[in-house]
Amino acid sequence: MTGVQIYIPPFLQSYSEKTSRDYVSGGTIMECLTALVERFPRLKSQLFDIDDKLRPSLNLFLNDSRIPSHKLSHKVKEGDKLYIAHVISGG
Repeated sequence: MTGVQIYIPPFLQSYSEKTSRDYVSGGTIMECLTALVERFPRLKSQLFDIDDKLRPSLNLFLNDSRIPSHKLSHKVKEGDKLYIAHVISGG
């Protein structure tokens, strides 16, 4: 497969037809997430709030780097891996 590989964590797989990863096309992280939501529309409400901003309970990692939610315009290239992760907090 070609494109950007997105890893979907177990807690979101019920919204992606049990898919754990998918390949999408896009030039930015946001374009890739949009392509993923087009394929699995039920994911939209889990990834984005009503203002189409990434939910604060999620982290994104591109290859080995964490991407802040305000940097969804960050460029991606074919072969990149995008990971969606749940924020873990506690004290």
